[in-house]
Amino acid sequence: MFYELLQLLEGKAPIGANSYFHILQSVRRLLSGVMLGSVVGLLVGIVMGLRERAEDFFESWNWVFATIPAVMWAYIFILVMGASEVTAIGVLAAVTYPQMAFRVSRGIKAVRSDLVEMGKAFNAQLPLLLREVYIPQILPHIFSGVRYSLALGIKIIAIAELVGLSNGIGFMMQYWWDQRNIAPLLAWGSLLVFLGLFFEFIVFRSLERWVFKWVR
Repeated sequence: MFYELLQLLEGKAPIGANSYFHILQSVRRLLSGVMLGSVVGLLVGIVMGLRERAEDFFESWNWVFATIPAVMWAYIFILVMGASEVTAIGVLAAVTYPQMAFRVSRGIKAVRSDLVEMGKAFNAQLPLLLREVYIPQILPHIFSGVRYSLALGIKIIAIAELVGLSNGIGFMMQYWWDQRNIAPLLAWGSLLVFLGLFFEFIVFRSLERWVFKWVR
């Protein structure tokens, strides 16, 4: 496995331009799907947190989304749109959206009511309250949601690429499985672990130190 991993780091791949081509394709789909799911979840979560009737409506649908397996989402998107980039990105967005909506709605409900009432006393409109009161206080919930979405997306991206795509880490894992060669399959799979460690220790922790300076 370690020999195969070294070959990946050297850029060698039996299909496609090189190993980095497949890695970049997976990262692009991963970030696109997680970003789409997080943005939709953020918007829905804000509405759920601010409006009780909206929460009653969306919460049931969020649980439906949360309980559908990723493989089923893959087949749903393939039936509707065919096997394409949209399928992989759509699967990631559908899987990561519900938990972001839940976290943000809980964060909105936990915002200090005295600050909200003070803003309303000065006739602050909702856009201003969101920008100056709600969003700063729910940033930890947003970061937590994006972090969890990315970790979940890394687990799902391989499944999304197994079905009908011709490049990416998941595709290469399927290729080596068809060849009945386990060592390179494990090497490609370990790249997903390295991606998770990179995003956690290099990206997120640096962003948190920069964003939460105001807390100190």
